[in-house]
Amino acid sequence: MKIKAAPVKVKDLIQQNPGFYYQIPKYQREYIWGKNQITELYNDLVENDKGLFIGPIIFITSPSQVREVIDGQQRLTTLCLMLGVLYDKISQLPKATKRSVNVLNNIKDSLRNPNNPINQLILVPQCQNNNDVDFNYAIFSLLQHQLTEPLYYGNRRIGRAVKVLSKLIEDDLASCKPKNKEKKLKEVYDKVQAAELVKIEAKNHYDAYMLFESLNNRGVPLTAIELMKNKMMSETDKNNGDIIANDGRWKYILELLSDDDSSDNYKVQERFFRHHYNAFITDIRKHYPKINNLSKVSIATRSNLLKIYEVLIEKSVTDFLNEITDSAKIYQQLILPEKCTIQKWQVPLLDLQHVQAAPSYMLLLYLVKKQKTLNLNDKTIVDIIELLVKFFIRRNLTDTPNTRELDRMFMGIINDIETQAPQRQKVYELIKNELASVSADINRFIEALMGKIYDENRDATRFVLCKLAENGFAKKIVKDLWDRDKKGNYIWTIEHVFPEGDNIPEEWIVMMTGNKTKVAEAKIIQKDYVHRLGNLTLTGYNSSLGNKSFNTKKNHIDAHGNFIGYRNGIINNDDIVKAKKWNKDNIKRRTVALVKEAIDKFLFPWEQKPTNISFPKIP
Repeated sequence: MKIKAAPVKVKDLIQQNPGFYYQIPKYQREYIWGKNQITELYNDLVENDKGLFIGPIIFITSPSQVREVIDGQQRLTTLCLMLGVLYDKISQLPKATKRSVNVLNNIKDSLRNPNNPINQLILVPQCQNNNDVDFNYAIFSLLQHQLTEPLYYGNRRIGRAVKVLSKLIEDDLASCKPKNKEKKLKEVYDKVQAAELVKIEAKNHYDAYMLFESLNNRGVPLTAIELMKNKMMSETDKNNGDIIANDGRWKYILELLSDDDSSDNYKVQERFFRHHYNAFITDIRKHYPKINNLSKVSIATRSNLLKIYEVLIEKSVTDFLNEITDSAKIYQQLILPEKCTIQKWQVPLLDLQHVQAAPSYMLLLYLVKKQKTLNLNDKTIVDIIELLVKFFIRRNLTDTPNTRELDRMFMGIINDIETQAPQRQKVYELIKNELASVSADINRFIEALMGKIYDENRDATRFVLCKLAENGFAKKIVKDLWDRDKKGNYIWTIEHVFPEGDNIPEEWIVMMTGNKTKVAEAKIIQKDYVHRLGNLTLTGYNSSLGNKSFNTKKNHIDAHGNFIGYRNGIINNDDIVKAKKWNKDNIKRRTVALVKEAIDKFLFPWEQKPTNISFPKIP
């Protein structure tokens, strides 16, 4: 196998006048990253020190100018879009200093590539589903070229990615004084440019794919957690400790933080070590004074995790293992509610898991570990978990507070508990007051629920639909709306009543407009209404419904005669089943009805229920 591998910074990967360009092969899938992946990459880059490792990129070299990307296209595409959005934001600064002009020139020169005869850019994306058209438009328009926006650009992945990146950067700028905005944008740009990948060059497709399979099957180079283990074993050996026993204890800790069905075990384990330090930072600084000599450890991040735990391990391997084991036992019950020993916590913890509230595990780890000290009974813990569920569904739909503020927010709550030493119900009151001070108000929440909710956050949308369906669901049909099949896919999935695809069937055009020739009008209605809550429901295996007629969708059955269309036992589908037709008026009425139910379910304890909830006016 003839390959070359070397570390490379983004600034060298996407460089000025490189003499080559990257191309995604036609047989690969198009850009598929959504809000979660984009946000995670951006936050990782901004939160950590320069030089963060973000993974490998594999491509095939050739005598021509083309570098055919076999692995890494999602990151490469996102990095290009990120640089384009930075260019756009810097261009909007009221005064262009020499520094910002240099950055603008560097970005333009690295994204543009006159040697590329296809699109004159550094990257030629895959062409399926307008992917290349959308990418070309996104980059050129961000570089201040006046172009006509492709039809439905904003509804597809590239358009949504630009929107997500713009919002992330705008949120960072919102916390800056006007005079500091240029500096902030330059800091983000520098961290993007300094991020590192492993560049792996293969000479042919066989070598490239053999390497791709090897990396995916065997993992990547040593992680921070593996290096922590190496440090622990080294200290054990140096102090004549029991290497075999400590190795067994370490394996036990990682097993506590693992789910046999999950491919994200490392991410969970890494998050646990960050949460442990951030939750107990006061105690750690007290018992490990050497930690205060380290720079930039006021909060644990991916880049400083090893630095922090080396200090803890060096002082005492035994103390370190004892403390971590106690925390890991608690954390396991938080992340795997079915293993929770306190039965009344299980359902609320499942809700917390489903609403994707992982940052809150830091606070719960602290509260459960200090439960006796704080005189908290099990019922108060349930109340706190239920409050966190309501907080996160609102946060996830309104993006308030910002994702990157959550760790510091929970650390602040823990610090206030440490400082004020509240007991029993006063702990709940303190947490309630802190969450009330940072949450979006009820009107913002209603606006998000009324909007194109599926387009904004699909995971949050699914949570809302599931919670609304639970009370009226016929349990003899299905026991769990979160069940998965053997491949790990949800059995019950989100279904668009009015289809979301580009090619609207004639029957649906007639139903929406009254005339089969009014395709453009149907497209406009689709753009404005298709992703709203009133047009969404849950069905079994919705891939079997797709663009079928309204009546077929209502009455669809599987091979065993079970209703898997809208007559599936979900009470929220009753109004759809009763409807003789489906148009924008039906969607409006059902959206308002479901939003009222959602407000009843997710209203904060301190809020008044709004008396007048109406569908927003659409221009």
